[in-house]
Amino acid sequence: MNYNEFLTDLKRVISINSINANCGEVTENAPLGKGINDAIEEFLSIGNRMGMKTKNLDGYCGYIEIGEGEKMVGIIAHADTVETGDGWDYDALSCTVTDDGVYGRGVADDKGPALLALYAMKEVMDSGKSLNKRVRLIIGGDEESGGNRCINRYKESEETPSVSFSPDADYPVVFGEKGILRVRIFGEEKNIAPDFKFEGGKIVNIVPEEAHAFIDGKALSAKGKSAHGSTPELGENAILKLAPEICARYPESTFARLVSLSSAQSLGIDIKDEMTRLTINPAIMVADSKNCSLSYDIRYPLTANGDAIMDSIKKAVEEKGLCVEFSLHEKPLYVPRDSHLVTTLTKIYEEHTDFDPTPIAIGGGTYAKAFPNCVAFGIIFPGEDAHIHGPNEFWSHESIKLNFDIIKDAILRL
Repeated sequence: MNYNEFLTDLKRVISINSINANCGEVTENAPLGKGINDAIEEFLSIGNRMGMKTKNLDGYCGYIEIGEGEKMVGIIAHADTVETGDGWDYDALSCTVTDDGVYGRGVADDKGPALLALYAMKEVMDSGKSLNKRVRLIIGGDEESGGNRCINRYKESEETPSVSFSPDADYPVVFGEKGILRVRIFGEEKNIAPDFKFEGGKIVNIVPEEAHAFIDGKALSAKGKSAHGSTPELGENAILKLAPEICARYPESTFARLVSLSSAQSLGIDIKDEMTRLTINPAIMVADSKNCSLSYDIRYPLTANGDAIMDSIKKAVEEKGLCVEFSLHEKPLYVPRDSHLVTTLTKIYEEHTDFDPTPIAIGGGTYAKAFPNCVAFGIIFPGEDAHIHGPNEFWSHESIKLNFDIIKDAILRL
């Protein structure tokens, strides 16, 4: 790999604002926002420059393909990012290169891995080695919202890979992903100060780092620490830091009843299996003197029943005299640990590292759920902190180069 060329391309890709739901005008050709379509087009342009086949699917996603054959290996990545947020030591959209690595929103999640996979495909293509399957890099534009409109558009007209992996999680092989529920609990407010306003959190799969309120003529605020919604224990929830003071003032309010339902225990869903435990992230709260609502991101264990969990939530909410709606339900992913896909990728990882290669289950949701016979594989090694979804998102030079070798081998073996 020409590493300097890779860094040049990475700078160009990172400089495009492709923040999900906040990246420019929505048009017929850019249904997810101009910035997301621009990022997809930039990836396709690099693929064209490398001599690969490319296609833009109406601004929702695109793909880049090499090789010949009836069957196809898929590499599933995304070009959209979360908000940049505050607290950066570097310009989040400039891809700063230091002696240790690169900083910028998307360098590790998931523009950097997508570009690295493209460079691995280029190396395989130039090697002259015969492939018995095509290799297709699918680049979506709506992963961070959880809506997956990009993959839904892909499935409307394009073929499903026979086997796939997504470089958008942790190592080693992720054979299982928790189920995901997006929930909003809400109700009318009648028992609080007439000047009351409350806002906390912006994105449902991120622990809210700020919350602000105005009540009884006084402004209140709380500062937390952001973290991925699948690991809320790693963050500090600003909503839950600020809310108790208001609940103490107005214990009979709808706001207080709603806050009382902000834990797995209070919703009757504190469950676990031998591999994973349910987590809950009360992520977005909006309230005033007339209405209030709280949106949650819930990740439930591989062996749990999602419908039963929703029934428990409904019961708890009804007992409090509130209402509930479910906007998303992704069932857990499970690919057998003895499958050809999992054993092949496990062997590759074992050959390239000294880490424990035992496949894992995670709380994060990836594109692996989009297709059959697909798992998440990389790009974060044990003990590595890429600050994903936080300030100073980072990917080290050492990790990039090792990931390149692993992805290249994955393409060749599969």
